[in-house]
Amino acid sequence: MNIRVEVRQNLDNEDLQKVLHLLASSFPLEYAAGWEFFKSFLERCPDKCYLLVRANENSILGISCILSKKLYYDGFILDVAGLSYSAVLPGHRNFMVSAKLKEGIFSYVSANSDLSLGFARKVLDNYWYPYGFLGFTNFGSLLIEIKGTPSPSPFLKLSALENNDIEAAMSLFDKTYTRYLNLMIRTVENWKYILDKLLKQGLSLYSIKTFDGVFVGYVHRSGNIIEEICIDERFMGQVLNLICSVVRDELPSAKEINFQIGLTHPLSKYIRKHLHHSIHTRFAWKGGHIIRVTNILAFLLKTAEVIESRLLSSNVREFSFECYGLYFTYDGRRLRVEATRTIDITENEQRHFWQKLIFGVQDAQYCLYESEANRNILPFLQIMFPERHPQIPVLDQF
Repeated sequence: MNIRVEVRQNLDNEDLQKVLHLLASSFPLEYAAGWEFFKSFLERCPDKCYLLVRANENSILGISCILSKKLYYDGFILDVAGLSYSAVLPGHRNFMVSAKLKEGIFSYVSANSDLSLGFARKVLDNYWYPYGFLGFTNFGSLLIEIKGTPSPSPFLKLSALENNDIEAAMSLFDKTYTRYLNLMIRTVENWKYILDKLLKQGLSLYSIKTFDGVFVGYVHRSGNIIEEICIDERFMGQVLNLICSVVRDELPSAKEINFQIGLTHPLSKYIRKHLHHSIHTRFAWKGGHIIRVTNILAFLLKTAEVIESRLLSSNVREFSFECYGLYFTYDGRRLRVEATRTIDITENEQRHFWQKLIFGVQDAQYCLYESEANRNILPFLQIMFPERHPQIPVLDQF
């Protein structure tokens, strides 16, 4: 059987029906929301292409939907390949078809993107890790007690976020999440698709406005779980009181509100400063939000200015050292990075080590503790790659 991978920007109606059938058989939970859920994704999700695994012109044995996304890395705009729905047709899930699909994914990503990003389901924990993907999100959440929170301000109200609110939501989102290490850039079309997707899932995004119509924030919640929220910092206390009041009315038995927004979110900082709270974090190195840098050396060279600015602000004069297959030289102004092969490590060992540091997933001392590297370089690594608690906003999951 002559199996090949074909890259397509669009699907004709015949192939669309075959892909819909494949996705419905592979993702039953999404299919429960209806056929229109997948149809909306295939027709409305912007900036995507399809990798189709074919045995002949009439068959589609596997598919991977790849989204062209942009991500800020401390001011640098990076090209990201978003790995969305990937599946092999039941009955054809043999090694040959799956291997061909993975081969096509890596070939496409290497030619088009600085890194690839995906959101692995629980059942796929451990699956992508051997291929260089690292679970990079610190799943941070803050819990606050509903009991005893003040009555909400009578000047604020919640209502469904509509298309004419998108411009204000975009502005607030960019202002809030530029403080994150990784900000997924959302265009107007991305926002429209997000609203459509939530509608298909029976969910809503709520705007928060004053009674005279001034937009001060938005929130995405499910019961007493807050999954994404952006607030004008002048209204944080009033908005928290409003949310507590709404949850208290809708769920009288709920005792807490769970803000799953990460520890570096501006609202998280407000809560930690002003409210009684508890913090929970967990790591998922081998699943969850997964990321893979296409080429570690090329990535570091491209983003060297970010590292140089950290070194300059710390008044580091000069150094040179070797660590995990790379040699760094700094003269007080410019950083040079070169590849070296003086240590015996696999490509994936090197990739996982540097990805943890690049994205601030783990403090350098723990990364070094797990390696044979010289401990004297620790202060330099901690300045170059500070721990950042990265967390991708939930609405950017695809």
